[in-house]
Amino acid sequence: MFAQQMKPVFAIAAHVNVGPSKVSDKPVSRGIPAKMVSVLLPKILWLALCLLNGDPAHATTVIAVVEGTSVYIGTDSQTVPSGTICKLVASERFAVGMAGHLADSSTTFSAARSVMLGLAKARSLQAAIDSVIDSLEPPLKRSLEWGFKNSPDDYAQELQHGPLVLSLLVIGIEKGRPQIVVLSWTSEKGDMVRQPVRRYGEKGAYDAIGSFDPFVPYLLAHRGEWESWEPVERIRKALQVISVATPEIVGPPFSILQISPARGVKWIERGPCETEKHREHHEGGQP
Repeated sequence: MFAQQMKPVFAIAAHVNVGPSKVSDKPVSRGIPAKMVSVLLPKILWLALCLLNGDPAHATTVIAVVEGTSVYIGTDSQTVPSGTICKLVASERFAVGMAGHLADSSTTFSAARSVMLGLAKARSLQAAIDSVIDSLEPPLKRSLEWGFKNSPDDYAQELQHGPLVLSLLVIGIEKGRPQIVVLSWTSEKGDMVRQPVRRYGEKGAYDAIGSFDPFVPYLLAHRGEWESWEPVERIRKALQVISVATPEIVGPPFSILQISPARGVKWIERGPCETEKHREHHEGGQP
C-alpha cells in the first residue's frame, strides 16, 4: 500500500493477446522456439503460449470477444486481499475493462472515474481512446510518483512481478465494425510510460488482460468446443476456469456486456457494477 492508508487496488496485470499472431524467431515459453510452436499449435493459440514466458499475472481477468457485428467483454470483481469492485465501465457507445492499479486513496486516484470522464462525450472510438488517455494519465502519473517518493518499499513490492501497472481493454464499434483496443502503461522509479496501442477486430478475435495463465491449458485442450459456444458463454467459462484455479486473486461475481451497431451497449450481467451507489463509491477511490 502507499503509506499506511487504505490499500489501493494495485495488482500488476500482464497483457495477454490470444488473437491471430505472426510467427517470429524469438524464443517463447520454456525455451521452445517460436517456429516449432507455430507448427505444433494453431496460430490463434501461439501467442497464448507466449504468456507463459513472461512475468506472472496478478489479480483481475478481463476478456473481450468479437462475434459477427458485435463485441463482448467480461471481467471478474475480486480485489486483493478480499472484497469486490466493479472493473467494467461503459458509456452508451463504448466500454472499458480495467486491470492493475485501479485506485489509490493517498492521491484519490480512481481509474474508473478517469475512464468515465474520458468516455462521457466521445462519439467515435478513436475519440474515446484519446479522451481516456488524456483523462487518465495525469492522475495515474501523480499516483505512481507519490508511491515511489513516499512509500518506496510498497511501490517496489507492487512492481515485483514486472513494470506493467495498468491495462485497459476498450471495446466499441468503428465504421460498423467491432473493435478491441488495448491500452497499457508501465512504471519504473515513479515514471510512467504508455505502451503502443494495439487493435484487434478480425472475425472471431479475442483478447485478454490480467490473470490468464490458468485458462491456457483449458484453451489448448478444448479450443474447438470453447470456440463453438456463444460469446457470453465463452467469456463466462474463461472467468470460471481462472477463478477456480486462482480464487485468491480472481473471482465472481462477473460483469459482462455486449456492444452492437444497432443497440449500442447492452448489459448482460452487471455483477458489482449493479448500482449507481456502487459506482460513486468506486469512483471515490475506495476499492
